[in-house]
Amino acid sequence: MPLVRTSLWKARDLLAAALLLGLPFLIYAPALRGEFASDDYRFIVQNGENLDRLRTPWVFFTEPLTNSDRGDGDIYRPLRTLSFAIDRKIFGAATLGYHLHSVALHGLVALLAYRLLLGTFGRAARRAALLGALLFAVHPLATEAVCWVSSRADLQATALLLLSLLLARRGEARGGSLGGAVLAGAAAGFAKETAVALPLLYLLEHRVRSGRWLKGAGRSFSALAAGCALYLAAYFTVMERGITGQVGFYEGSFSAHLPYGLIGLARAWRLALAPLGQSFLWETNLFQPLCAAEVALASAGLLATLAGVCLAWRRCPGLALGIVWFFVAVLPAANVFLPLRTVLAERFAYAPLLGLALAAAAAAAAPGGAGRRTAWCVLALLPVLAASAALRAHDWSTQERLYEAELKAHPGSYAGHLGLGGVLMRRAEQSPRGEPSRQDLERARALFARAVEIARGDPPRGLEAAYALGHACVLLQDWDGAVAALAPVDAAFAERPDLRQLVRHGADALYDLGLALSRRFDLVEAAAVFERLIAEYGEAPRWLDALGETRRALLQGRAMDDYLRALEIDPDYHDARVHLAEMMFQIPGLEGEARRQAKEVLARDPANEKARRLLEQQRE
Repeated sequence: MPLVRTSLWKARDLLAAALLLGLPFLIYAPALRGEFASDDYRFIVQNGENLDRLRTPWVFFTEPLTNSDRGDGDIYRPLRTLSFAIDRKIFGAATLGYHLHSVALHGLVALLAYRLLLGTFGRAARRAALLGALLFAVHPLATEAVCWVSSRADLQATALLLLSLLLARRGEARGGSLGGAVLAGAAAGFAKETAVALPLLYLLEHRVRSGRWLKGAGRSFSALAAGCALYLAAYFTVMERGITGQVGFYEGSFSAHLPYGLIGLARAWRLALAPLGQSFLWETNLFQPLCAAEVALASAGLLATLAGVCLAWRRCPGLALGIVWFFVAVLPAANVFLPLRTVLAERFAYAPLLGLALAAAAAAAAPGGAGRRTAWCVLALLPVLAASAALRAHDWSTQERLYEAELKAHPGSYAGHLGLGGVLMRRAEQSPRGEPSRQDLERARALFARAVEIARGDPPRGLEAAYALGHACVLLQDWDGAVAALAPVDAAFAERPDLRQLVRHGADALYDLGLALSRRFDLVEAAAVFERLIAEYGEAPRWLDALGETRRALLQGRAMDDYLRALEIDPDYHDARVHLAEMMFQIPGLEGEARRQAKEVLARDPANEKARRLLEQQRE
């Protein structure tokens, strides 16, 4: 096929563009006011410090710790982090703006896909290009990438990937500068690391368009490779631990995690062809042995697909290459080369879906009756896919509905159990104490206990679930249950100090353990836990106050020093000041100072009932 030179868009192209940009807002309307979910809290809600960094935006590219509130240095996606900070500046905590941003990006990607397909197959195949782009726009496998704000990186990377392909093709046709393609290719990597497959994807698209692999594409291929090299150079310069920073805590050989890669590839392809039983963060534990039959079935499916590609090559090479595109694009996140914590998530298939669009457009553009029949089949399938995507978007309207849908699809999901338990526990904490609150906590405890079982063998996940279980027990005042859940967390930290950097709630787990020990009057052990907590994570007013309370119960004089240090860090930490006043009232000669401390609490916080009751008791 000769190289296609696209001219200015005609009226039909403008109508197609309006359809592709507007349709996603209709499909994803149920999720536009959806709640934040999962990692949205650490990346956005609790990461307000990035607002100040907007004055020096280059910091997002040089400092990976801007990624989240807990200083994660294991992910380097500066464009996503920068976009979150800008959204936070504009929209605050209102989720509508974030979702509108993501849906608009999805529409833009669909439009760029149409532009790419239009140039690939020519204006004579305009309908085929539109069908392919519409298939991408309405496919329910894109739901997670569009509805989950944290998946913004997939949208950005795919948009920039398509832009770089278009710029490379333009430079190829006109023989002009390819600087834009280099910059767009590097930017795609800065959005998400999976964009490193860009040069290979360009070769596939070039082969469909021109009938040749590298002839006539050498300059453009080199430009895109240079863009990826530019991103990788920045990555390895900024990330001190290199690529192992994200996967270094997983042990095992290539052959040990390859079966998970085969399952991930097979499942992604199955969901692309038949998007049934989808899930949010579908995961398999990388430490538990897989069923041999499952691996064999995945391998057989992949071999059958390979055979289909070979058979389709002669009659419709565009169809075959579209399928190859899908697998090349999903390969970086498929556990084939590097073990990841997630074997498969829907968002991993977002950019690969462009391969499905390419295959559908190629089949619909085929001459004769075969092309017409394919076009009618795709057209009939579009409403079904759109309805399925809208239903999936409805699942994303609330966190509870999302995790309920996840557990319905995959009863063994770790993310589903932990996520739903977290929703119930937060709701219980925010509601008045009573039976409904206790029912939520009891259900959350059961979900967390199941999550601990599912995550057995995966230390970071297992300890996160153990913390959640222990915290639920603390809220239920089940002190023995809390100690049983949290003591292994403390032991794991002692055995493997590196886990402190991987477990998000490590400090909270130790605090809850110390609290549970003190409540069941194991005061010496509780003091030791609080001391380790402060030594390992630094001083915090709440921890110092808890240590002071424990030492006061042990009749140790150092308790006053702990209260004073807590107030030195935060003079408005009223619990420490009230406890200091209580201790001073018990020491002869310090009653006046104690009264002054209690009155200062009331001056700073007139509604503080602890200080008010303390003064009333002293008057009596």
